Amino acid sequence: MHVGEEYSIIPAFIINMAGCNLTCPTCPERERWNHLLRPLPAEAYARALISHFDKTSWPKSIEWIGGEPSTQMPYVFDTTWAMRALHPELPTVYLNTNAYFSPFLNPMLAGTGAIDAFVFDLKASPPCARHITGASDYFDAVSHNILELARLMPRAPHILRHLVMPGHVECCTVPILEWCKKNVPDLCFNLMTTFHDFRRPPSIPAVLPQNEADLAIHFAKSSELPHLLINGDPA
Repeated sequence: MHVGEEYSIIPAFIINMAGCNLTCPTCPERERWNHLLRPLPAEAYARALISHFDKTSWPKSIEWIGGEPSTQMPYVFDTTWAMRALHPELPTVYLNTNAYFSPFLNPMLAGTGAIDAFVFDLKASPPCARHITGASDYFDAVSHNILELARLMPRAPHILRHLVMPGHVECCTVPILEWCKKNVPDLCFNLMTTFHDFRRPPSIPAVLPQNEADLAIHFAKSSELPHLLINGDPA
């Protein structure tokens, strides 16, 4: 159970998935994947989750996160369907995704009744995509999928996150704010200034300098996005 997510979805029950299709050099999760256990079969895991919630407390939302959960969607679908069969009034189920996947997945994500909404992660602008994510086509692929899923599920409470990277305020944060204002202004936009590089020794600043955090927040507030959050709280 996690209370460090956006204010509108906490407490959120987090289901961590191993593996990712990006190679972000500052990712803090990759080492943890080596210690994950083999999951239960989907129906058994669904029963275990429902039993756990009944015995403890029910969350406001359930999040499938990674790594990158879209790489393991059959398990996500099967487990979520099984949970819905056991408890039809299931809390909002989010797929917390980097959105870097084939667009052929979009109709299944939007139309199977498993996923209620998405927490998207928009990391970088086109010139910096390879450096930050390891994928040169990152922005085109991700922006397309965000647009398509927002179109297919227009009333869902989607969230779009952007983690500000040191040295990337004007080249990434500003263009991303402008793109969101133009293309998906109705999405809840969460500007995050909580970057931390867990590598030793770090190749870039270990945390976002305060002056860059302040500048990013200034640009975000100036963008006049109607549903703006700063580190998960209303701006």
